[in-house]
Amino acid sequence: MLLATAWVRQPSSAPTVGLLRSPQLGGALLSLTLLSGVTGLLNFSLPYLLTDVQGARPELVSTVMLAFIGGVAAMTPVAGWLADRYGPGRVSLAGAVLVVAAVGPLIAVGEDSTLLGLGARIGLLGLAYGVFNSPMNTYLLNSAPPEQSGTAGAFMATTRTIGSSLGPVLAALAWGLGATAVDGYQLSAWVVAAMLVAGALLQATTKPWRTPRAA
Repeated sequence: MLLATAWVRQPSSAPTVGLLRSPQLGGALLSLTLLSGVTGLLNFSLPYLLTDVQGARPELVSTVMLAFIGGVAAMTPVAGWLADRYGPGRVSLAGAVLVVAAVGPLIAVGEDSTLLGLGARIGLLGLAYGVFNSPMNTYLLNSAPPEQSGTAGAFMATTRTIGSSLGPVLAALAWGLGATAVDGYQLSAWVVAAMLVAGALLQATTKPWRTPRAA
């Protein structure tokens, strides 16, 4: 903390600090952090649900989870085309809303859910996240001056890493509060959903439908 305070006071840090203080870029980075928390479901809650509740073998768990990657891969080219046509800010916001909507069916799963049904819901989440991911990257880079695009990219990677680490931690803490494995899963899913809702709302506050202005 002391090192960070000392660095902020250095004249050489002024351009970077100014970049982070931009409401547009700063808000989008925080939104990305929260929406990256979807890994709480993907890396913790869903795999444990599949093994502890569904009794699925590890290789089958991996196969079911691949539905998310498949959804992202299928939707990414479409998201790129939409971003070119309607603007990355608008598309990333629409993607954030779709991610929130796609988490709903995953909250309601239980002991009677089939592996096929779970795979379909995970794939739907992947499709939604594919709409959000690449346009958000473009929106963040467009919000920074050209000479600071590298810095913006570094912050983008850092915030994504923080969110991807925070999601599983919060999901694990919530899971531990459940009386049964299903209760633990649903509590963790609600926590992750709350992160995603907060991220989508925060993304809306940056008014991404406007043309990005470099910080």
